[in-house]
Amino acid sequence: MRAQWRSYAYDLRISALKLTEMGRYYLENYIPVRVDDKTIKLVKPGTVEVAEDDVQAGIETGKSMQVDVTVKDKLIEYSELLGVDLNTRSREVEKVTARFAAWHALVENHGYNYSQIARETGLAPWTVRHGVIRFCDLLELEDPLAMGYREKVKGI
Repeated sequence: MRAQWRSYAYDLRISALKLTEMGRYYLENYIPVRVDDKTIKLVKPGTVEVAEDDVQAGIETGKSMQVDVTVKDKLIEYSELLGVDLNTRSREVEKVTARFAAWHALVENHGYNYSQIARETGLAPWTVRHGVIRFCDLLELEDPLAMGYREKVKGI
């Protein structure tokens, strides 16, 4: 019976109080950016421009804002560039080598560490490390597939 008189705002306030310290940190410090009509992602303030119409929830409208390029954004970019879906758990040689090439580029060109990449891909950090080392080994052996993928991701 009591639940009927509570307002929606009251329920939101209660759910906000139940957030963990890390959850509150994200809500207070990250910028909400609309992905589609149902999804908003929280993006860390940083280096890539976001247009004012992409900024949601009334945060400094009228100005462009800066956000970091995340590991997931870079993986999507590499996936499109290489023409291979990097999110699949396939064991096909082309897909595995492309995945290793993308991880290698993230580590070497962008300074991400194994843990950051692993967190976004749902793998263990040592799996990512193994992939980067394996890709370096393929480059030393001058594997044509690995060399081709390295040339494609070199400029990004």
